[in-house]
Amino acid sequence: MAKTLSTDRGCHLSKPSPDGAQLDYAVQGERGLRLRVTANRFGRVVKSWSLRYRRKHDEKRCRVRLGCYPEMSLAQARGEARKRLGEVSSGSDPAATMRLQREAATFSEMAGFWLEQYAKQRRKSWRECERTCARNGR
Repeated sequence: MAKTLSTDRGCHLSKPSPDGAQLDYAVQGERGLRLRVTANRFGRVVKSWSLRYRRKHDEKRCRVRLGCYPEMSLAQARGEARKRLGEVSSGSDPAATMRLQREAATFSEMAGFWLEQYAKQRRKSWRECERTCARNGR
């Protein structure tokens, strides 16, 4: 069973397990909200907020990372967890949404694709387009 937290001070004092493995602390009063405390091999402790939930369409357990402690306080994490649980209750999947955002193409990737597939073959002034793209973020 996970240890429980109820205050920001408890979050500050939370420690990983003695053998160095990650440890999840449940937050009292918020269903599924956890503070995951991990120590890396150099002894640095990392604390991150996560939310565990079940998807509506297939009842699969999922976990989505909300942020890091202390950048995100306990109160902010509770607010974010409530927001994400509202999304889950309406039928969406926050973890899948975040995964799609990470995989979305950046401007520089799209500009490079456009230059190679279209501009170099169809425009005489493709070098000018390349300079413009480089100046604007590529």
